[in-house]
Amino acid sequence: MEMLFALVYIFGMFSGEHATDSVDGNKLAQELKKIKEDIGVNYMQEHFNNFQYEIKSDTGTQLLNRIQSSLDTSLNDLNLVLDNVNSKVLSVYSSTPDSQLTNLDRCCDLQDTDVTYLPEFQSKVDRSKACVTTSPLAANNLKYPTDQISDIMKNNYENNKNVLWQHYSTTDGVSVIYPATKWDNCQNFDPRFKSSYAAAASPTDKDVVIVIDASSSMRQPSGVPAKTKIVIAKEAANNVLQTLKPNDRVGIVRFDKNAYTPTGGTYSSCYENHLAFATKENTDKLKQYMFSIEPGDAEPNFENALLSAFKYYNSSEEGVPLENREQVILFISDGISSSGSNPVQVISDENSKYENKIAIFTYLLGQEQNAKTQLQSMANQDLHNVSFGPKQIGNFEYFDQGNQKFLPTKLATFYVHLSTGSQSGQSTFTVPYVDPFSEVGLITSLCRRVHVSTGFHGVMCTDVKISKLLTEIEYFSEDEFTYAFMIDGTGRALMHPLLPNAAFVNQHKTLF
Repeated sequence: MEMLFALVYIFGMFSGEHATDSVDGNKLAQELKKIKEDIGVNYMQEHFNNFQYEIKSDTGTQLLNRIQSSLDTSLNDLNLVLDNVNSKVLSVYSSTPDSQLTNLDRCCDLQDTDVTYLPEFQSKVDRSKACVTTSPLAANNLKYPTDQISDIMKNNYENNKNVLWQHYSTTDGVSVIYPATKWDNCQNFDPRFKSSYAAAASPTDKDVVIVIDASSSMRQPSGVPAKTKIVIAKEAANNVLQTLKPNDRVGIVRFDKNAYTPTGGTYSSCYENHLAFATKENTDKLKQYMFSIEPGDAEPNFENALLSAFKYYNSSEEGVPLENREQVILFISDGISSSGSNPVQVISDENSKYENKIAIFTYLLGQEQNAKTQLQSMANQDLHNVSFGPKQIGNFEYFDQGNQKFLPTKLATFYVHLSTGSQSGQSTFTVPYVDPFSEVGLITSLCRRVHVSTGFHGVMCTDVKISKLLTEIEYFSEDEFTYAFMIDGTGRALMHPLLPNAAFVNQHKTLF
């Protein structure tokens, strides 16, 4: 801008002095040369002349290797974050088990004066420490992991500026979050109901059918004030839907004397008897159906309910390999079957068609002995036909009046009873999502299951902005005819020029 102004000024000066004469070209050239020297053009040109240039000769393979190498470095750095917290939990737990006390502040108790706005988080935080939240459904003997996790998380952040939020969540429903930030809705947060937690706790892809008793007795009061049994059952089913990852599949059955699945109206015909991938679009639609369920006037018929549940597996989408998928029926009722065939025999007959690969999990809202016996036998598959393969290990739980508030937690964490196989120690990435705590755009979480001497203890996650993780791809430009993109193992595009810029996505959209 200074050069432009100077030139305009000179022309103005000459035009003012020699309005009636022609401009002296030599004099103008000398003035321009002087300006050129004064602003350092010659100096800059000398530096440019000394630069070393080389013609790019990378092949496509070499370009991919370079991008992969950069991405591997980023992933290794993020894995180190998980390693550090995992090591601290293991070392402390071996000598000092979890405590019923913590010195960390509760996230919802922080004041505005305790936190400072940081651009990288686009929210107010305290980098000096972590804070904690506890599930409203936590047991009375709730225990906290070591406070030393806070210091490890702080060191992680200082050594890796690509890291955003870090959170360690336990099987008790405690979550340690770094950096500390003020929350307004702790009473409705349970880390165990998040897809990122469940995906790390049980990495294997799952096919799940939720079966809900909607007979007349389900309108009776539950053990939770102002909530009927059907309300508790629907809340529990909703929590299951929240834990599923997009590569899982799901179906829903409600029943009284007959069985019903989502059909008609705004529901796609595929929901009626086909398992739907648990994308946000599908789970939102199934939640809509599930919350519309109201008890009827008829008594329950378990046979019809089970036949509808198994039908989902009979209509499973072709092209989806089933060898490494966990297949489960989650069955919720408050009593025994009042009509139809013996449900234990129905399970045996139907599961034989699938080589006994489907596990049965049953949940009883009540403690009537006959109901406990029947649902326990269903989960055990006591009449299974061994000639069609070994049965899958199921699970039965009952909830008396005083413990019915725990059904949503137990149903949502059904996955803890499933085998983790060889994936139990692996880190898993979530599908990109909008950060709920700030406006930093799309992020992904790298999570890992943590085991201590007594078993599964919790899940450690670190968040990172998609735009930072995939910088090499986002800003790759070899020439006008070349671009880079990235897809994950399930075929979903994580980065592509046609997708919205990950740094500026600020609302939930079905992108992946």
